[in-house]
Amino acid sequence: KNCGQNIGGAESCGLHHARSHVAMTRALEAIRSLRGAKATCKQRSTEFTELTEHLKRLWDHFGIPEFHRQLYLARYCSGKFFRSDVLLREVQALVKGKALVQRVMKAIESREE
Repeated sequence: KNCGQNIGGAESCGLHHARSHVAMTRALEAIRSLRGAKATCKQRSTEFTELTEHLKRLWDHFGIPEFHRQLYLARYCSGKFFRSDVLLREVQALVKGKALVQRVMKAIESREE
């Protein structure tokens, strides 16, 4: 659901954004800690999984189309080399409403009005 469709109104939407911001901040701190030399492969994998799950929750919240999700996960979340920094930037952009997919969705919505 996006905020305009949120049954709880602006207050619960603001609360959701605040929670998203807290989760994003925790994810950022985790990524920064993993950049340290002592981070194990297992720690990196766990943090990557948590960040991916957070990204999926944001996609659900903002109504991101399934085809975008599939392409994004195939590009950035498969194979042996995972890019946590790319996921983190996407999370930050989504929370700010500035992710490329959100801008495209808004352009399509404006065109159709």
